[in-house]
Amino acid sequence: MHSTLRWCYDHRVIRGLLLALALLGGCHLVLPLSGAPDGPPASDLGEIPAPPPSDASKSDVHVSCEPAASCAVLHACDATLPDGDRQLITPGGAPYEAYCDMTTEGGGWTLVARSASTAKQMETFGWHSATGDVQTNDQPYSLGVAAAGLAFTELLVGTYKSDRMWDDIIYHIHVTPTFVVDCESQALAVSVTKSANNGCSAEQPAMLTHVGFTLREDLYFFKDNLDPELHGYGLTSGGWSLNYGAEPEGPSCNKLDENCDGVADEGVSGCTPGPPIAPCLACMMAGMLHDRQGMIFVR
Repeated sequence: MHSTLRWCYDHRVIRGLLLALALLGGCHLVLPLSGAPDGPPASDLGEIPAPPPSDASKSDVHVSCEPAASCAVLHACDATLPDGDRQLITPGGAPYEAYCDMTTEGGGWTLVARSASTAKQMETFGWHSATGDVQTNDQPYSLGVAAAGLAFTELLVGTYKSDRMWDDIIYHIHVTPTFVVDCESQALAVSVTKSANNGCSAEQPAMLTHVGFTLREDLYFFKDNLDPELHGYGLTSGGWSLNYGAEPEGPSCNKLDENCDGVADEGVSGCTPGPPIAPCLACMMAGMLHDRQGMIFVR
């Protein structure tokens, strides 16, 4: 009699311990009814299911990176994000839409300016000017970097063909972190690196080596020197205006300096060897940008 009671007592204690361990560990466990150890399963307990897999284990789960302070921040958050329109936010918390280039030169570039052939001559356009809509590709667009509070130290400038897609010419320029504020009434001498440029050998076109005058409301200033009297060059709402085009203003023979050696080619009737004109100067001085539609991105 005593041995039977003791067995029942010990069996219940063991059964209770097993149940507690199963609940804590989330494992499957089938418990017998009170009585013989090999009795039928308890219908009131059944199987204790394992917990469902965590959402973090799903391959299609993405962390939301928007809104962010810049396209560079978005790219750092998720390097797989494609080019496209994204939600950014100003330092004051105001959201706005911007276009991000996530592939060129390492990605993370924010579009700040895009010209258009339909632009009016005196369109408001510049570092402090907000013009147009980022998605309206047949009209000029200017983000208004100063108001957006966008931080950057690099520029990508060049030509585009359609839908905010680069064409054949891109240059990479480094500026100071406080460039927009420091260069409101002056220009900054910068170094230029050729990123993509078909048909032009110039590594540092002279007309891109100075950037600034950020209070201008008619263009994004670029020029070959710091001359304060002649600073009407750069990217306007209607395209690049850099003085040196592919077509010469003088005699047609002047454009025949095909090897860019500074001497006009021989053998042309009425042509006297002289200084290089277009297209050599269009390349060496203006990077073949003059009179073409352009874009500026920052990072």
